[in-house]
Amino acid sequence: MKKKISVGAALGIAGITAVVVFFATSFAQLNMIGALTNNAWYQEPLYQKIHAIEQIVEKQFDGEIEEKQLMDYVSRGYMAGLGDRFSLYFSKEDLEEFLISEAGELVGIGVTGIQDPETGYIRVESVYKGSPADLAGLRAGDLLTAVDGTGVLEVGYEEAINQIRGEEGTSVSLTFLRDGAEQDLHIVRQKIEVPSVSYQLYGDNGYIAVTSFNETTARQFQQAVESLQAQGAEKLIFDMRNNGGGLLSSVEEILDYLLPEGVIAIATYADGTTEEIAHSEPGEIDMPMAVLTNEHTASAAELFTAALKDYDKAVQVGDTTFGKGVMQQLFTLSDGSGINLTVAHFNPPKTSNFHETGLTPDYPVSLSEEEALRLQSASLELAEDPQFLKACAVLEGQE
Repeated sequence: MKKKISVGAALGIAGITAVVVFFATSFAQLNMIGALTNNAWYQEPLYQKIHAIEQIVEKQFDGEIEEKQLMDYVSRGYMAGLGDRFSLYFSKEDLEEFLISEAGELVGIGVTGIQDPETGYIRVESVYKGSPADLAGLRAGDLLTAVDGTGVLEVGYEEAINQIRGEEGTSVSLTFLRDGAEQDLHIVRQKIEVPSVSYQLYGDNGYIAVTSFNETTARQFQQAVESLQAQGAEKLIFDMRNNGGGLLSSVEEILDYLLPEGVIAIATYADGTTEEIAHSEPGEIDMPMAVLTNEHTASAAELFTAALKDYDKAVQVGDTTFGKGVMQQLFTLSDGSGINLTVAHFNPPKTSNFHETGLTPDYPVSLSEEEALRLQSASLELAEDPQFLKACAVLEGQE
């Protein structure tokens, strides 16, 4: 079975049982472990320093020590000390939430939201099609003011969000404002496949936007291509703007669908060894293609772009990308927490690694500040999108 490797902008996973005893062990156990192991590792400067701090704290600290919180912060500090912004520590709770997001599924009502800066309420940003919230009639722009009868301002934004979450089959009551009128809804939480792909036909151009690469993205992507082909699309434009990456296995499956047989990605490890980590089988989609990118196009989305360019399958339109060409693997610890560690650089099929340099577009086009904000909020229409329109013109042969 393949390792689950992340080429996301910040996070990544693949599970094994950790053998780093210290970070799954309380401070109170250090002396005992040191004695049992003849003080071999315990005499290292790192552990000596931590032990010295622990002794001072035990004697002098005027307060209560919460053991789990202390261990989480020590572990975060260790990973931060590596000086690599992509190597991180996950608490047990953070890891559980991250695994759910990587799976592309969640249990909930099916909305995304942010804290409204003017009112402090939860503003619904989007409603997943076919989700419990969608079927109940909740809409983007609604302001959630109370959850199960308790005001959002009373408990705070974060706690209100937590109260909306819950187990499959349970229900939640929401009070919301729409056009100044207060309404109530009763919604049953369900397992939801989070959409990471959206698409539409624009003339004879099939437009496909991918927000991330998770375990359900490849299937959604293939469905989008097939639907657009059935509608008469003759060209494909892939929108990777604001896509921070995701699972290598996901982008590999998508590129395998698009590309001819050949290498997709090669890893270079710290010791200089290399390994082919993604490969395309025979069969490809033979249509003119373009990829839209911006400064937030990162990692797996950059690999997607670079691979299509390397095989002369697509042109790149937009801005230079983020520049993340390293991959992470998650090592789970015995208490359910984990560390997300950079383990290699990953390289496109034929060109050099793009880490910290990014990918330069074939056709540079930038959005205005207002247009970029509208793109972020999904309110920039294709007919008003300079980068998309440039891609259309290029594929039409006008440039």
